[in-house]
Amino acid sequence: GPELVPIEATTGTLVLLHGALPHWSDVNRSERSRHAYTVHVIDRAATYPDANWLQRSADLPLRGFDAA
Repeated sequence: GPELVPIEATTGTLVLLHGALPHWSDVNRSERSRHAYTVHVIDRAATYPDANWLQRSADLPLRGFDAA
């Protein structure tokens, strides 16, 4: 299989990974939560299938970013 290469990061470090990059994180053994944020960037013309997990309800739509 592929070689696993650890990435060490100090507290407060932002680590960005391409969505296609296989990645893994070990169990959090600390008393504090470890937060993760996911950002999905797609073309405005893209459409999702109705069953896609990123769908939001009409009362809570996804916000877009308008070019200034």
